[in-house]
Amino acid sequence: MKKLRRFEMTEVTVKNDGFGKFGFEAKEIIINENPFLHMMFKGLNLNIDEVERIDWMVKVQFNNKQEALKLKDAPLTLGESRYYYYLSSPSDMKNLKALYVREDIVGIVKQYESIVSCGFLDGLEGQVGVNVNKDVTARLSLFLSSSYHTTIKPNYLVLPEVEYKTIQSIRTFENGEFVVENDFEHNSVFADGCGVCSREFMRRVSKELNLGDKHEPCFIGVRSIKLALKGLLVSIDFIEYFKNTYKCDTDTLKLVGDTFYAKDVWGNWIKIDENTIIVNPSMCKWARVKESEDLKITLKDYEAKRPSQLADIMDALFITKVSKKEPAEYKRTSYQLLCQLGLNAQDYNELTKETYERLSGVLKGDKNYIYHFLGAIDSDNEEEVEIADRLCLLLRADFDRFYKLPWVKRTLANMVERSVKELCSGKFWVKGDFKTIVNAPLGILNFVMNRTDEKVQEINDSLKVNEFWCNTQDKQVLACRFPIASFSEVGAMNFVEDDLYNKYCGHWTKELCVFNAKDIRAKILSGADFDTDTIFTTSNKLMIDAIIPPQDNIHFISTNLDKGTINEAPYNWNTRTFANTAYMGNIIGEVAIINSCISNVAQDLGVYVDDKNITYKNHFNGTIPTDEQKKEFWSWFSQQERTMNLPREVVKDIISNQFYEVQEAIYKTVEISQIAIDAPKTGILPNLEYIKTLKKNYKKPYYFKFLPEKDINGFTLNRTGESVLESYAKWNGVSNETWKGILARVEYYKSNSSWRNSDIFKELFKIANTYDIDEAVVTEVQSILEESFNSYNTQRRFRDKPYIVMVQEYREELDEYIETDKPMLDASGKPVRALVHGDEVRALMTKTMCYRAERVAIEVANKFTGEEVCVALFRMMNKNTEGLQRFIFDFYFKYVQAMLSIEYPEYEALVETYNEEGVEILGVKYEVSKKKLKEANIGDKELKRFESKKDIQSQNIEFKFGFSKDAVVNLQDYITLKVADNADIFVFASTGEIVGKVYVSGANNGVNLYALAGAKLILDEVKETAKSYNVKIKGIEV
Repeated sequence: MKKLRRFEMTEVTVKNDGFGKFGFEAKEIIINENPFLHMMFKGLNLNIDEVERIDWMVKVQFNNKQEALKLKDAPLTLGESRYYYYLSSPSDMKNLKALYVREDIVGIVKQYESIVSCGFLDGLEGQVGVNVNKDVTARLSLFLSSSYHTTIKPNYLVLPEVEYKTIQSIRTFENGEFVVENDFEHNSVFADGCGVCSREFMRRVSKELNLGDKHEPCFIGVRSIKLALKGLLVSIDFIEYFKNTYKCDTDTLKLVGDTFYAKDVWGNWIKIDENTIIVNPSMCKWARVKESEDLKITLKDYEAKRPSQLADIMDALFITKVSKKEPAEYKRTSYQLLCQLGLNAQDYNELTKETYERLSGVLKGDKNYIYHFLGAIDSDNEEEVEIADRLCLLLRADFDRFYKLPWVKRTLANMVERSVKELCSGKFWVKGDFKTIVNAPLGILNFVMNRTDEKVQEINDSLKVNEFWCNTQDKQVLACRFPIASFSEVGAMNFVEDDLYNKYCGHWTKELCVFNAKDIRAKILSGADFDTDTIFTTSNKLMIDAIIPPQDNIHFISTNLDKGTINEAPYNWNTRTFANTAYMGNIIGEVAIINSCISNVAQDLGVYVDDKNITYKNHFNGTIPTDEQKKEFWSWFSQQERTMNLPREVVKDIISNQFYEVQEAIYKTVEISQIAIDAPKTGILPNLEYIKTLKKNYKKPYYFKFLPEKDINGFTLNRTGESVLESYAKWNGVSNETWKGILARVEYYKSNSSWRNSDIFKELFKIANTYDIDEAVVTEVQSILEESFNSYNTQRRFRDKPYIVMVQEYREELDEYIETDKPMLDASGKPVRALVHGDEVRALMTKTMCYRAERVAIEVANKFTGEEVCVALFRMMNKNTEGLQRFIFDFYFKYVQAMLSIEYPEYEALVETYNEEGVEILGVKYEVSKKKLKEANIGDKELKRFESKKDIQSQNIEFKFGFSKDAVVNLQDYITLKVADNADIFVFASTGEIVGKVYVSGANNGVNLYALAGAKLILDEVKETAKSYNVKIKGIEV
């Protein structure tokens, strides 16, 4: 497939000193090609194929919304240049980011905006009531989407925008009350964000993107400057459809000779051919469809005003997304879905079985599972194999030999640990996929042929209420849309047989799913539209049967959205930047977590006594039990029948009723989330006080402990909950005489497979003994290597120093957890050990010691021959120092690969097979096959990666702290800390001079400075005032 052009640019993180006299941190980021860049390069007379770096624009990261509001009108000085605020896209607004352009480029950017809007934006100046974020920011932002530029210039058939009506009772909030609205009238925009193109059009797309002769996409995500096009196009042979259904000319379709003409929204007759795309105003964001919309543009306006010399960019189609040739059969679930279902323990164990067996196989050393885990899967049609991973190359050369290396087992255990934690947090493989949704595309074609002028009308399409079509063998699936806001958003979807869709859409893959234009399923999915939105589906019967229906089958739909207006001040640059920054920030993620906390309580399954589910929470019912009461409860609890072990129908009924008890709180979070999403265009902010109340009442589920991407304080978890997900996570951490969970087994393999060396690896280098080398040179190389390794090993031991964890108790008067003098014990009664240094500090240590080792590796590669280095490495291994072989593997793989290439001409791979003796993994059977290796240069690529690092790289994990200025010292390179008897921390310069005393015992992100006494803290930034120093630390070494 064609590669997107990529460009380097700078991202600046603002510090708290303010512009003009402010601190900031710059790092390099990558931006992909998009319509905006193509236009700007044209305006700057730059050839896009010759540009590698963008220096006329930077991205700025703010710390909070207030900072953005304060600084948006001030220039950012970076080097010799000044930059000014330009735009924050909807996604950047959530992340507190914005684009700034260089001072001399501001005029060109304004000219660009005038051109792409055909003067529309110029006409906004001074107008009152402009919805900046909807009509300006969102429209300009769609030109910032990463997208492939094509030479395709489609003809537009823009249809009128209409709605269809549905009568359905709903739950909602009215005047703060949770109520049922019977027979509520819903109006839904038809084909919101989606349109149709021809199959020949898709073949042209395939050629443009180099997809291959056999890959004809069935859908694409599109952008175009022409009328600000954004949305989804699906392929149908609409000319054939019109021929087969045409009876006579209508008011909107006529046949002239052999050619069809259709009437567009402006009353123009448009010729229909293979280059036509059928779209609507929900896709053409700047299209004027009514005379009252005098600030928007018509297709005629666009064609008259678009500069002809820019047609190749402005008229061209840009592509953001393409359907896959062969959609995946398996996808991983998420806790967001699982915490909305009614599963018992048996069901959950069955669902996790395939993933559990795969990861267990890796830990047990099963070759097939390890190869699958490492991605060592190749087509049986290929005679040669490509390998781009170090461990993969080593094991595939001779698995039985190199798997015996102790550090290989430990490395695999470390690699699999993340996947095991994901399993314990609800992320495991099931048969399923993500489908892009489209709204009644044959209904769109019927709408071309016959329609009225009414705003609301019935859509002529064969799919009825609750009917959906997909080119799949599945008849029923579970369907949901991420992020999931409530249990009732997860529902069953019935795929029906439909002769028309089979005939005209039978070439589609199962990656597309047709929604009917009769019901409100899209609204139920938190207001999904059809501009490339996706749903997750699975045909797994256990999951379908576990769906919790809404109470009385009445869904929740908020009726309090889109009720606000903003920006009543006259439109100008100031009102634009204000609207762009005033709604920065993202509480949607926070609300989603709270929703999971509430759902986890609804899934709490304790013990079943007298036909009731008794949990810790409902037993004590809000009272705070004494230690004795807790002990008595858990003793009684352990002797009862566990609710989660009951039949699934019983468990589902219990969970359903528990969901209904908390549904008002759940639906309130749904509404808050939707209000937050719409806040930039409505001006209405959600009720954050309600969110604070919920946070106090609902603790995080225990399985959150294992979410790799979240930093969770273990003492804030719900440790008394017994939902199926929580219990699964707890069980898999248990290790005793009768049971060792997979989490416990990971820890076992990590602790019992050390960094020890082995003669197996050493023997790989034995051939180096035959090399004709200069002994003095080899001695020099060996000395350099040993010094580098000894330094690295010292750093590693300091980084991995352990300590015993003490119990923390909550002090209500302080509203925080305080450490006690009691050690925390594990399930076997042994003290729990943890690492002295936190993740951030350990990451700083790791990147520092790796950077030092990489510099030496580059020096060695540049100065000495491969033979000299191989001999030196072989002789070093005679000393058998722990960790040495892993050090060689990590930093000197160039020479490992050289040794492998001498001994191993072929490498193993998993290939799909129909052989009954094959091993089935995630629904596919495999067997091991040997293949020749294509030219591999993993070692050289590693060295180039090392060379690309000019310094210890920033990773947003650096920390700061301040100390007194007791002496005026020129702080350079590094500082060290020393703890006095009274626990004060003193700072010393690299020269040994004492500088001052640390103001606090921690740094800006809670780093324990006491634990860093004696280490070299490598300076990244030093700020000096009359009485103090403030430093930023970028690396740590001892």
